[in-house]
Amino acid sequence: MTPTSYPISEIGTGNIADTMTHISNNVWLMQVSIVVELNGFESLHGSTICRELINHDLISDEDVSQAFKTGAFDNCSKYVEDTSELLEKLL
Repeated sequence: MTPTSYPISEIGTGNIADTMTHISNNVWLMQVSIVVELNGFESLHGSTICRELINHDLISDEDVSQAFKTGAFDNCSKYVEDTSELLEKLL
């Protein structure tokens, strides 16, 4: 059962502390799941940091221009696709 798929009847006993603990635990599980998926992305591409993926820091206009000239952004759509596939596993 995924963290967000608990029926409302399973959230707690009606005690607000139980309910908050349950929600907190589910948020923690979701965060862990996202980290696992980020690690999956990193395994595929070597990093989760844009400047490392495209080999440009994009701080200066010259670097942005160079990034376009060298096709640094060509893989961005693949990165988005892979990210959406990894996150879809969480749903």
